[in-house]
Amino acid sequence: TPEEVMAYCKKKLHEGVTWDGGMRKFVSLLYRGTVLYGFFIRNFGRVAESLKAFKWARKFIDFADAEWRVTAEKSYDEKGSCFRKSFQITVLSMELSTARTIRCDRLPTLEVAEYEFNLAQQIINIARNEKVPDDNVYQSWMVDVAFRRKPLAHACKHLAGTMNEMMVNPKLLLDVINKIGMAEVGRDDNLYSFLDETATQTSGGNLNSLIAETYKHAAMNQLDDDTETTILWWGYAAHMAQAGAYKIGDLRFAINSAYDASQKRDAELFGPEPWKGSTFQMQAMILARHFSDKRDDFVLPPLEFSRRPDGSLALFAEGQVLSMNFDRFMRSESKRAKKINKHSYLDNSELENEHGAGTDYGFPPR
Repeated sequence: TPEEVMAYCKKKLHEGVTWDGGMRKFVSLLYRGTVLYGFFIRNFGRVAESLKAFKWARKFIDFADAEWRVTAEKSYDEKGSCFRKSFQITVLSMELSTARTIRCDRLPTLEVAEYEFNLAQQIINIARNEKVPDDNVYQSWMVDVAFRRKPLAHACKHLAGTMNEMMVNPKLLLDVINKIGMAEVGRDDNLYSFLDETATQTSGGNLNSLIAETYKHAAMNQLDDDTETTILWWGYAAHMAQAGAYKIGDLRFAINSAYDASQKRDAELFGPEPWKGSTFQMQAMILARHFSDKRDDFVLPPLEFSRRPDGSLALFAEGQVLSMNFDRFMRSESKRAKKINKHSYLDNSELENEHGAGTDYGFPPR
């Protein structure tokens, strides 16, 4: 265990082993070696074992940093660069991505959501405070992309996407947010402190406003030509529409940004755009077209959903129906999502033992 290894390290230091005399290499080998092990077996589909390795590495380096105060004293030259947050942020991102892969399309429990959200917030806090070292041999834009923008986009995308999924059970989502203080005002280490104040003030603090602002920051930090940038802007636009109290000029900006990102996306590298015509896009466009004659400072009413007597799902605003059969878009998108996220190439034996056999799409059952 990490605790046992820490006890061994302290014992060796007490016996006279120095950092230059072998301890720095030993600690680096344990941390980096475990991370590399997790990375390689992840690529071979052993995702559950990979997640255990990433968790072990994170716990060990946290113990070591707390014991020897490397970050606090900036003693990286003596004790090793593996203590640098710029190195650890990539490992944390891999852990978060692996945890999401294991969960597949299942809603997280309170415990799992708490773990994932805290991990995402840890990534955000490292990235937002990342500074380019004076002696760094890389150009500043390289450091900005690798250690700030990409990790921020990854963590915000995960938070926004998971919160969006959990809107089918808003009580559970609120329980998670309240338990970890994710939207608590006055802190400097949570999601709210990173987002614009509009995340809770624009629309009375509703969940859609919080999700919208999280999607916005994911889109703003993602690279312009990345395959995910378009859908992140559409996520911002859709939840802005659902939240209400935003200005239509903001919605138009989000829509234009989504189309711009779609044009910049490298189709030769990523292939055809999988999310063209998504439900996010439909929601944003339906509301924008309905109020197309309004000035940019017009304050939008919320876009609302209602199940009609015939079972179809209708969209309406200010009591006026804007779409009569929106659920057909949702069914179409669900089919595309299952095809895109097919996990049949992974070795899911450990997951199936824990969660049951997979479906035709490689997902464990709900």
